[in-house]
Amino acid sequence: MNRCRKQHVRCDILTPDGAVYTGYNSCSVEGAECPRVEAGCASGEGYELCGPQRHAEVDAALRSRGPIAGGVAFITGHTYACNACQEFLAECGVTDIQIVRTDVQRGVLQDMRQKWRM
Repeated sequence: MNRCRKQHVRCDILTPDGAVYTGYNSCSVEGAECPRVEAGCASGEGYELCGPQRHAEVDAALRSRGPIAGGVAFITGHTYACNACQEFLAECGVTDIQIVRTDVQRGVLQDMRQKWRM
């Protein structure tokens, strides 16, 4: 899988024990340009051109290969988590989803790690 070349979304799942699992949105199409951009698709259309794809939230959860119950998901690069990702994370035990500006992502993760260690 390749990272999406149009929308750069990242999800960090921070677990109560301080582990962080990071995932990115991806598609299976090779190339330098997004196939949706090349085809002139409007926003929200043409996802079939991307081939099999994975959202950042699912990618992060799958990378954990272990328990993430009680974890918090921090998403950058997008304004929301889709319903399917919200449901998937809830089934994995993630208790909260935060949308965070990219420039504050690192500080938020560090602050949460310190808070949970207290």
